[in-house]
Amino acid sequence: MIVPEERYQQPLLTTRATVECAFGQLKGRWNCLHQELRYSPDRSGAIVVACFALHNYAVMRRLLNIPLLDDDIIVVENVTDVYVRDGRARHRQIIHQYFS
Repeated sequence: MIVPEERYQQPLLTTRATVECAFGQLKGRWNCLHQELRYSPDRSGAIVVACFALHNYAVMRRLLNIPLLDDDIIVVENVTDVYVRDGRARHRQIIHQYFS
């Protein structure tokens, strides 16, 4: 019998892989994201938001073709080590609410 935690794990890994792929595409398009942004947090955040907005615009207008490379997706087998103590209760609540 599959427990709720196991039902939760696969969607989590799939979502994480999708997000990592999106970040890879973004970094592929904007070279400034390959290095540390040496600006204030507010300015760095504005730069990242601008990169996302310009990326989305380019995708909508088909200005640049960035292929999706499924081979580059990184799947993490055990993500439970990432959670901090304060988030564990919320984590269990989400699993119980949506995967039981």
